[in-house]
Amino acid sequence: MLSPRDLQERRLFALLPLQVFGSRKNMRLIAASTRTDDEKRQLFAEEFSRLKATIEETLAVIRDLHRQRLLPTGDMDRILQVLGNILNYLYRHYGEYKQTEEEVSHMIKTFIPEAMKKGREEGKKEGLKEGLKEGLKEGVKKGQLKVARNLLKLGVDMNTIVEATELTPEEVTRLEEKK
Repeated sequence: MLSPRDLQERRLFALLPLQVFGSRKNMRLIAASTRTDDEKRQLFAEEFSRLKATIEETLAVIRDLHRQRLLPTGDMDRILQVLGNILNYLYRHYGEYKQTEEEVSHMIKTFIPEAMKKGREEGKKEGLKEGLKEGLKEGVKKGQLKVARNLLKLGVDMNTIVEATELTPEEVTRLEEKK
């Protein structure tokens, strides 16, 4: 099985959350075994410990990829969601291991705000830029309509209004009809 670093080198980023499936397979085998409950608890504890190490390594790779701008924020968010869903499944089915679950949950939660903060800042900048562009467009249109109304009040002919305001003849006709 490839490690998270191997996946990083091969640029197989979408496979990063699947690193935990090795633990899932082992946990199924433990659960299905004929071992005593105490032995199973010990094996599960060991497997959850390996799982925690795998998650730490996976998160480190995701963090590196994001810092290098090789993993866009949206993709990173989806990878973390998949990872979280898989972990929730494992804890629901095999987990009496609240401490490990809480540690892993904490690792992911502290990782997400750092990455999402940057994503939100990028999103805000993009949104502001788009909003300004749309607002400017809307303001220009309102100005054209206002000038056209004033020219209509002054009795200026349709062709001159169209030429002066860059409105379509249909838009000027609608304004005329609203008078």
